Amino acid sequence: MDLDKLRADEEENFLLTKKVLGDSYSLFEDLHDLYDWQRRAVEISAVGNHDHVAAGAVMLCQSQYHLVIGTLDCLRCHITDSFAHCRAAIETAVFSARISRHPHLAMEWLNAGDSEEAYERYRRKFGTGSIFPDDDPALANLKARYDICAKQGHPSVYSFASRLRFLDWDRKRYQAEYHYF
Repeated sequence: MDLDKLRADEEENFLLTKKVLGDSYSLFEDLHDLYDWQRRAVEISAVGNHDHVAAGAVMLCQSQYHLVIGTLDCLRCHITDSFAHCRAAIETAVFSARISRHPHLAMEWLNAGDSEEAYERYRRKFGTGSIFPDDDPALANLKARYDICAKQGHPSVYSFASRLRFLDWDRKRYQAEYHYF
């Protein structure tokens, strides 16, 4: 594997994709700016002095990070890789929603690194069943998208299907290529 060639191919993909997107490319910048605006709004408001708001602000930064890295993956034609960032952004959003509904959980999340016991308490309170409650249609919609992203991110047939090309296949041997883009 020639890393310089791969990097050059990524740059070529990025420039071509950006050209194809045209003016719609600026939507990314608008969304990125919205994250910045929301973070500044929390910083200058009095509500930022509460644990659950501070946790939400940190999660907002994490979501913005995944927007940037996931978008870069897409623009460089690493579509499958972008699903991991989408999944993490969804998780961040639903964790924030859970803390918003139950503000006392902010400290469970913030203190999860204090000990193994604290981490296990956090894991129990932020498990898949609790972060995607059945009675919330918006979060149910996110769960469906989360599941799609998880399939792409795990070493499953879904992840490999977009990268493997079988050139020859029979029960005795096969020949395949693994594609980075």
